Parts: sequence; structure tokens; C-alpha cells
Amino acid sequence: MKQAKVEQNLTGIEGRLVSLVSSLEGQTKDLIGYSTGGDSVAYFQATHPVRTKQINLNLINQSDYPVFDIYAEVIDLDEPIDPEKDKFWTRHKVSVPSIYPSNVMVQAYHFDMSSRDLLRLNVFIHTRTKNLIQQFRIAREGERFFYAYKTECEGKVLEQQIQGDFPGLDVANPESVFK
Repeated sequence: MKQAKVEQNLTGIEGRLVSLVSSLEGQTKDLIGYSTGGDSVAYFQATHPVRTKQINLNLINQSDYPVFDIYAEVIDLDEPIDPEKDKFWTRHKVSVPSIYPSNVMVQAYHFDMSSRDLLRLNVFIHTRTKNLIQQFRIAREGERFFYAYKTECEGKVLEQQIQGDFPGLDVANPESVFK
């Protein structure tokens, strides 16, 4: 009986230790997440206001924790360059100290599409804990806009979407949109 009681007590202690360790792991994850950003990412989303020919890139955080020390550069690949004259793509920069979960920074970037039918952008995002690359391809036919975008983090594709009727889309090789 003594042996059974000792085993029962040890089982109870083990159960409480498992519960305590689980609680500590969750609290540690939250502590790291709220203080450093953890695995959170902020990325851009392209929109255009109704009845305009404008494209806005809005910065979004849909993660569980804040994202800190955001620095982004956008390159318009259709901008004329001349490397022989040291004229390279302009890096359009934005810096944001933090963006909290479920928040949006509206119109971080703004592009006028009234005199162009294609916008090809590469975006480089650096945060305290992550580096992302986004590619946007936005085509305009009259008043209609077509979108293709891809978001990568540390070599892994987080998100990719290409409209099926994107102008010039090669359905056998949809990745060619991003070249």
C-alpha cells in the first residue's frame, strides 16, 4: 500500500510538472513574441482606390505579435537605367518603427498608373527578425487591373497569387510572370 501511495504521489507530481513546463513554454513564446516580434512578418498588399488609376502598397501585420524595425525598399523594374552612366534603379525607401497585430499602414507607397499599363515592383523588407522579398506585377487594361504577387521569407514562398486572366500569362509556366 505504501508503494502504491508513493507511486500515486509521484504520478501527481509528474502531471503538475508537465502542466508547469507547458505553461512556461507558452509564456516564454509570448515574452519573445512581444519583445522581439518572434516569427511575425509584415508585408505589403497592393490595392487601388475605386475610380482611380492609382496603386497603393499598404503595410500589413496579420501575425500574432508586433513587427519591429521595419525597413523596406521598392524598386520599379520598368524605370530606365543606364549602368554605364551610373544610373541604376531608384530605391524607394520607407522605415516604420513597429506595426502591431491586425494593423495596416495605409499607402506606404503610391504609384500612378494613368500613363502605364504595367507595373513591375520588387520589394525588399527587413525587420528585426525576418527578411522578406515581394514581387508585384500589376497590369492595367482600360479601367481593369490584374494582379500577380509573390511573398518569400528566407527562401520559402509564403504566399503567391496570379490571376488566371493576367495579360500574357503562360499557364504552362505561371512563374514567368515574375521574370
